Amino acid sequence: MRKTVSLALLLMIATTSMAQQMKDYFRQMPDKILPLLTTNNRLDMVDFLDSNMKAEVRNIFDGTSELTTLTDEYLFLQLTEASHVEMRLLETTEPVDSSHTIICIVNTAGVSAQESVVRFYSAQWRQLPAETYLTIPPLTACPSSMDNATHTELCALLQPPFIVAALSAQSPTLTLSLHPQNVPTDKQEALQQLLSPTVLQWNGASFR
Repeated sequence: MRKTVSLALLLMIATTSMAQQMKDYFRQMPDKILPLLTTNNRLDMVDFLDSNMKAEVRNIFDGTSELTTLTDEYLFLQLTEASHVEMRLLETTEPVDSSHTIICIVNTAGVSAQESVVRFYSAQWRQLPAETYLTIPPLTACPSSMDNATHTELCALLQPPFIVAALSAQSPTLTLSLHPQNVPTDKQEALQQLLSPTVLQWNGASFR
């Protein structure tokens, strides 16, 4: 019995020790996913942070890219002055490519006018259909104090929709916000009534 328990404990420890962290996935990421960075760029960034140094490198366009946050499950990368990348590991209830971990990547670009693209990958870096893992709900609401005509007029100012997404470093959540562009000054205050951020929770299968 003691040998059986000891063997089970050793297997548990071995399995835990083999579990990959965010830095492992970042190192192994195919170059085509973040083409602005080379493999050596990514390796250097992780090494710099592990050494408590500023994780700043010269990207392929000779600009500056910096890895500012790296935890076991999350990273934030300032890719350029006008773009950044967030990554988060998500645990799944069902295996995907023989793993219960998938990777969510959010690319956000723009300064005054920002927009995000959300992608999902398996642990083997196979791109997954985003619509399987992300259901985007209506991002505007009609306050009870607002008449339908005004609501329709304001919603028209949100077309086309510019959606900014943000992952959390602390929890498996995704926050979606609308960022309207070129809104007339006299409509900006009223439009703010429609623009509350929406926080989606990861439930093991999708963000909802």
